[in-house]
Amino acid sequence: MLLISNGRMLDPGSATDAPRDILLDGDRIAAVAPHGQLAERAKGAEIFDARNLIVAPGFIDLHCHLREPGGESSETIETGTRAAARGGFTAVCPMPNTRPVNDNASVTRSILERAAAVASVRVWPIGAASMESKGEALSEIAAMKQAGIVAVSDDGRPIATAKLLRQVMDYCGALDLPVIDHCEDSSLFAGAVMREGKQSVRLGLAGMPAATESLCVARDVQMGELTKCRLHIAHLSAHASLELVRAAKANGLPVTCEVTPHHFTLTDEDVQYDTRYKTRRWPRARTGTPLSPGLPTARSMPLPPTTPRTNPRSRMWNSTAHRLASPDLRRRSDSGSNSCTRENFR
Repeated sequence: MLLISNGRMLDPGSATDAPRDILLDGDRIAAVAPHGQLAERAKGAEIFDARNLIVAPGFIDLHCHLREPGGESSETIETGTRAAARGGFTAVCPMPNTRPVNDNASVTRSILERAAAVASVRVWPIGAASMESKGEALSEIAAMKQAGIVAVSDDGRPIATAKLLRQVMDYCGALDLPVIDHCEDSSLFAGAVMREGKQSVRLGLAGMPAATESLCVARDVQMGELTKCRLHIAHLSAHASLELVRAAKANGLPVTCEVTPHHFTLTDEDVQYDTRYKTRRWPRARTGTPLSPGLPTARSMPLPPTTPRTNPRSRMWNSTAHRLASPDLRRRSDSGSNSCTRENFR
């Protein structure tokens, strides 16, 4: 047996935030009680002193990229799940942007078979909504569900058209699968690297309006109302989008969302010519106002889940990083000097 003693227990399921001792018997929780009350029952048990530590249920990463198959130079199921376990995550949901794309049962099964052999945590795959995530035709959703997917998404791109979205939602509604959408109007986003505003003009960087996201969220919410399918908005970042989700939940629609740390801690005003600020989804919150998803209306809408958005890349250098780099670094890069080292990206 193992006694976890002196820890601060956070358990959303029982609404507990208090000092507790937890007694484990094998892979089972045998007892939970205030500090000191398990001393008699825990005689002979190994004791782990969790003083100044938080004890919580395992986290679930709703949106990660394990890259396998096809992208093993960036990440693998083995390395990604090992990192997840190290960070307290006991389950991860890898997106379908593998090579080949996870758009059929054969790929789904291969991911789960590999996970069974090497994964350190549970792996719950997300399947592609459309074939090869191209937004042209439905993927093999029913077969993938039978093989083990838990949701569908076209990951780094929105489901291309309202017509296709309705087909996907009709299908997934019948199968009781949620649809996860990366909401973005591609025609407004093209070429942008940050939120449109005074700072983007000051830096001379292409910006995107917040409506890039909220227009697509509005479409998806209305389609969810039409089809009654469960909808999850990935990495939400704009205030208008959050209000749309709040309104949908208030109307009883099965709509949820997730946020990422940089979207509620930073704004466009924080961006500088520094590659540390390079992310795929830069804050689209109002200038000077970070997204605060749960604070104003915590009673009417619980705080959305926060996802770390693990997105490993094998290449440290791309066009966005180049545009955010300092002018001196860009000059050295353009001149062909060997400047693309880890030191330049710290």
